Amino acid sequence: MTELHTSDGKQPLVTAERIVSEVLFYVWDPIGVSSILFARGEYESYVAEVVAMLRAGTSVGGLSEALVRIEVEHMGLDGSNPHSARKAAEMLVRWDFGRTPVAPDRRTPSY
Repeated sequence: MTELHTSDGKQPLVTAERIVSEVLFYVWDPIGVSSILFARGEYESYVAEVVAMLRAGTSVGGLSEALVRIEVEHMGLDGSNPHSARKAAEMLVRWDFGRTPVAPDRRTPSY
């Protein structure tokens, strides 16, 4: 299990699996069940695959395509709305699951 830690590296903040689980349920949610509490585990069977892809350094496009493939091949959906898969992939690829979240460099002004 991969964990994110506090700056001292000792205390786990949250596991990679938990982060992926949350994003799949609340952001990706291809069947629209995120408002139903008892459906919370609906996408748990895909968490390990997504974590493995992220640890292997997958791209946003690669993860987005994998999520759409899951929608089509495992859920029987038509994959015609890849927006939520792309949004979830963008969120997840920004995390460095070996250590800390990647945040924007606040020292560099954006114009």
